[in-house]
Amino acid sequence: MAENVKVKNAKKVEYDGVKFDSALEVFTYKQLKLLGVEFQYAVEVFEILPALLIEKSIVIHPNDSGADTKTLKQRFKIQKKTYKPDFTFQWKDYFIILENKGFGNGDWISKRKLFLYYLENAWEMDLKPIFFETQ
Repeated sequence: MAENVKVKNAKKVEYDGVKFDSALEVFTYKQLKLLGVEFQYAVEVFEILPALLIEKSIVIHPNDSGADTKTLKQRFKIQKKTYKPDFTFQWKDYFIILENKGFGNGDWISKRKLFLYYLENAWEMDLKPIFFETQ
């Protein structure tokens, strides 16, 4: 399979009829199966930043062509940002989130911060999350 561009040095692997993003994910899958844990792989999607429409601020940024000229916009749209963890399951009263990152890229660092902020608020919704990140 092709190299995974989301995570440095990760290669996609197929195992047990499932396509994984890395060998580390396959290892975690096997361990969870061995333990008899009922889990979901890459199913849950969390909206960690809603779509935004910036209307009151003036935004100046490089134009889409990549040229040095700047574009002035009165209305600026920001797409929502979502996060799909590798594995999720319920354990007692807790919602377990497992993320397998070998060497995460720059996008992962900001996404993790937003997700951890999301989880802080999840306690108010009685989700009781526990987040694990493996390497």
